[in-house]
Amino acid sequence: MWCYYSQAPDLARLDRAIADLERAALVVGESQPLEVSVSSELRSARALREMVAAGGNAIVGPVARDAFAGILTQAQSLDADHPGYPALLSRAAAGLALSGLADNNLQLIDQAITLLGDACAVPGLAVRERPWLLAAHGYALLTRHFRRNSPRD
Repeated sequence: MWCYYSQAPDLARLDRAIADLERAALVVGESQPLEVSVSSELRSARALREMVAAGGNAIVGPVARDAFAGILTQAQSLDADHPGYPALLSRAAAGLALSGLADNNLQLIDQAITLLGDACAVPGLAVRERPWLLAAHGYALLTRHFRRNSPRD
């Protein structure tokens, strides 16, 4: 999934990535750490595909909303000591923030900020995880500030 860095949106490439992830989901089965990673990547890929297909319009369609809801449910079902917990929380937060921006719903952005704060507070974060989680939390706070113009952010 993370190989999608093309300047021009390429739906065929995303379709191939989704097909690969669907095959991986079948192979992984119920292996908890891998299943969490593969299923969240698959949901993210489906959401990205729908958003790219929208042609740059600021919409979050039903496929993306369903994917984001699934990621949030999955994140909420994990214990904080699961190795994928911080990353999954950040993906769920990204989905909430995108939906909040598309719907002009600041409560969703507030929820995203809370999730990112929870992810940053996980004990024992790796050296590579903490900086990007803190940066994501800061971006979410800035987003809320620009939307609400609140000095608390």
